[in-house]
Amino acid sequence: MEKPEVEFDQYAAQYEDLRKDALVSALGGDGASYFYRNKVRWIQENLKTLNYPLRGSLKVLDYGCGRGDLLATLKRESSGWEIAGADISGEMLARASLKSQLLNGCSLFILDETSKLEHSEKYDLVLLVCVLHHVALPSRRSVIRDASAYLRKGGTLMVFEHNPLNPLTRAVVKKCPFDRDAILLPSQEVCELLRAGGFSVKLTRHIVNIPPRFISRFWFFEKLFSGLPFGGQYTVAGAKL
Repeated sequence: MEKPEVEFDQYAAQYEDLRKDALVSALGGDGASYFYRNKVRWIQENLKTLNYPLRGSLKVLDYGCGRGDLLATLKRESSGWEIAGADISGEMLARASLKSQLLNGCSLFILDETSKLEHSEKYDLVLLVCVLHHVALPSRRSVIRDASAYLRKGGTLMVFEHNPLNPLTRAVVKKCPFDRDAILLPSQEVCELLRAGGFSVKLTRHIVNIPPRFISRFWFFEKLFSGLPFGGQYTVAGAKL
């Protein structure tokens, strides 16, 4: 995991601008903010399918939280959740800590052996959002095992990834400087990784089936097409055995 750490320390200061440039070029408008809101909606939809309460003291960890943009949206859209963010990049976490008002009580910590002991099996839900495509193929199983260490038995690991079957997704990834070494993985590979890591796969959904800025308005169609493998991204959820 050393290479992603060096790369994301390097891009921490301009991460949002670089990603926004790629999204604007591909989609027009401020695509990033739509993606955050839609991801949170899919997180809630998945939890509802898995019979989780959407209100109350759910303990949630965003594993690989970067600059905390998804954390801020989660905090705003959730009710009573205990939310934390962790990353291997100290520079990314430093940027996240500057958003203290938006994060409003979210804890932040470095992913290392010390934090693994301190937070062992603490969380009900661990999110792995667009992390795996930055991880070298031989290391992906170890990342799943590492994320699992923070999750209680019976808890849910929820993965979001770019869909390599979608040509627009591939175009956006190609335009992002910090994605230059990314290796996209299909949903079937994520399912295999989860099973190998001691999880029972509970659901797979393909998302971003319509332009992100219109998803909230046409949520019915976004859900309707989630069984087809053509969305811009996908989500897989597994329960820890």
